[in-house]
Amino acid sequence: MNMRSTFSVALLMLGVLSAPPAMRSADAIDDKVLASVYHESLKAFYAGDNRSAHETLSQAIEAGSKDPRCYYIRGFANARLGRMPEAQQDFTKGAELESQDFDVF
Repeated sequence: MNMRSTFSVALLMLGVLSAPPAMRSADAIDDKVLASVYHESLKAFYAGDNRSAHETLSQAIEAGSKDPRCYYIRGFANARLGRMPEAQQDFTKGAELESQDFDVF
């Protein structure tokens, strides 16, 4: 992920975390921001920047993303980084989330 992308993701996350609680309800605004963060992490992942992908996906998850794809891609990034136990945890969590609400994703 280049410096401009990192800065963009940081600004998106800052917007989510600094919004008043009423605006932080997990729907409209947060979903768009989290989707943007997810897409930035995919760019990093497919460019081979596994550390940035992992970091960005971790931020999305910490911000409240329930998108199983975040866990799956972070799992692949963990595997590429040689972190197999963490990768397995991410794959398990992604499958758990997907099975709970498979119509959404």
